[in-house]
Amino acid sequence: MLCQLPQSIPSLCIMCTVLTCRPHACQATTITDCITTHGYNLPLQTADGDLDVDLFILQDLSGSFRDDLISLRANVANMHALLSQIFRSPRIGFGGFIDKPTNSRPDIYCYDTFHDLADMTAEQMTDAFNNMEAMGNYDSPETSLSGLYAISKRAQLPDNHPEKLHFNAFMKVALLATDAGWKDEMTAEPAGVLRTRESTESCDVHGICEDGCDVFTIPPEPAAYQGDEPIWAYTDTTIVRESLQAADIVPLFAATTNQVSLYESLNQQLGGNGFVTSLASDSSNFDDTIVIGLGGILETTHNLSFPTECLPGDECISHPCQNGGVCTDDAYSPHICYCVGDYTGDDCQYEADDCCSYPCDNGADCSDLNNAYVCNCLAGYTGTNCAAQVEECSSLPCLNGAVCEDVSIDAYRCRCLAGWWGDECQEDVNECLSVPCLNHAECADSSDDATVAIDTFECTCRGGFRGVTCAEDVDECLSSPCLNSANCFDREDDFWCSCRYSFIPLPTCRLDPFTRPFRGFIQVSCTR
Repeated sequence: MLCQLPQSIPSLCIMCTVLTCRPHACQATTITDCITTHGYNLPLQTADGDLDVDLFILQDLSGSFRDDLISLRANVANMHALLSQIFRSPRIGFGGFIDKPTNSRPDIYCYDTFHDLADMTAEQMTDAFNNMEAMGNYDSPETSLSGLYAISKRAQLPDNHPEKLHFNAFMKVALLATDAGWKDEMTAEPAGVLRTRESTESCDVHGICEDGCDVFTIPPEPAAYQGDEPIWAYTDTTIVRESLQAADIVPLFAATTNQVSLYESLNQQLGGNGFVTSLASDSSNFDDTIVIGLGGILETTHNLSFPTECLPGDECISHPCQNGGVCTDDAYSPHICYCVGDYTGDDCQYEADDCCSYPCDNGADCSDLNNAYVCNCLAGYTGTNCAAQVEECSSLPCLNGAVCEDVSIDAYRCRCLAGWWGDECQEDVNECLSVPCLNHAECADSSDDATVAIDTFECTCRGGFRGVTCAEDVDECLSSPCLNSANCFDREDDFWCSCRYSFIPLPTCRLDPFTRPFRGFIQVSCTR
């Protein structure tokens, strides 16, 4: 049972919120108070009316059960009261089983009926238990399976047969109480091989025998042979299952703790529609066991609702608390698990989701851990719960003397000094990219030449040019290179002299051929 969710709780947190509370719907002192607290009317009802039950108790009466009879007799009145309050006119019958008679112990029996199903008073039930007697030391295995078979066979007898068991109620239950295992066969032959009794003189035409060791029907022919040995097609459990189903009887096993798994296996072999409960070593919880078993049959076999929280007995025996939880159980109240660590739920079966309180701020995603959580912050936020805004400039992202400005969430801006560029001013500006040097001069900046200062460039001018950018043409005529009154004309990295008459136009017009003798030829050049 889960707690009712408030409307304000988001569906995302259903698991971790709903399982943090343990409902205490049943704090009764008796099972009947607990059932009515859950809204059930007593006696229990089906859609067609009151729910009735026929319960035949098949009691182990081997030697080991001698002490248990004392506890059973002490609990008869309480058992009668419980059954009478929960079911309408429950009809009870009694029988017992020990083992197959032998020549040395002809007084024991496979099965015997002590009281047919009837609407018994508490006194009559007490008398029935008082008349039971444990015999011998035939403790394991025993003829419990033969006893179930005998009950189902006798339920199918004609109404006028003296051994007839009259099952008439909606619920037909055969309760087998024992502290020992069951024999695979009535005759104690190897499992899987069925043989008739050696003698059937004490059996009637229906296979009902005086000692209760009723005759099993076997197939007319074996299914196969292993050597000369026949292999029959059916086992005892198959025959018992078919007989129980034909009589519409559901088996209920009250077995001591050391035998529970064995009878759970038997229950499956018999069709799986029965129920197995744990019987105390002294049978002191016999009355509780009956109610637990009948409630279980209602739920599993007849698909009827029953407040299982109200079943008496120690629910902690089955170790319901998981993940290290500690179990406590009071009579007629649900068990309570005290969870450890980060677990929650009625049985500590769920790990609590630490993210359900929405601890993460500013849109962060929450990841649940074992008794912890982690917030996955969005960009721009930090801290355990992502509550603090990241100071982007605190990490000094701007380089080369730039000034950092925090402009918004997860954003900053660097104001670069001259000569630098990039998001973090990490790039040296290449001043030569703008081609500042003219007249084919060579340009160098700090990225190429470490001797050049940041944010500057240097031009290496070609001959005939000067200035920062080599933009100025050098005037070679300023030095008056032309002689003898020749006219000078400036050229790129050169000059040209226009000599006057009678002067040979040497570069500087320095020779007068008419006044000074000369021999040979004179080469004229207009360059230096």
